[in-house]
Amino acid sequence: MAAQAIQEVNITVRALRSASEEVEVTRRAKIAAEETVKGENVRFELGQTANEDLLRAQDVLAAAEREHLQALLTFNQTLVELGRVQGTLLEDLGIEVVHPKENRSQRPEPLRVRLHEGPRAQPPPAEEH
Repeated sequence: MAAQAIQEVNITVRALRSASEEVEVTRRAKIAAEETVKGENVRFELGQTANEDLLRAQDVLAAAEREHLQALLTFNQTLVELGRVQGTLLEDLGIEVVHPKENRSQRPEPLRVRLHEGPRAQPPPAEEH
């Protein structure tokens, strides 16, 4: 059982590294596509290119933005999965399970949760451009 848990953590850590790298790759592709759109806009305004070229560049940018958002989503999902396999998910999210006080009235009380502000796992650095 312990070996399986260690293996799950190792697999998830590798997936998290891969997801983090994908975030960076897609961020760079998005920045490059933004620069291309800027250049095509200038060329279009100067009458040096057709609107088809500008639209094509905008399509490439839209695809790059979608891929970057997908990479961020995958990273965050993998981060949650890491918390789950490590058994720290609730703690990572600042959630404490509060057990009910002993109750002699035979009426069961539900578990409650308490949210705390505290350190949380952080996604890759925010985009700068």
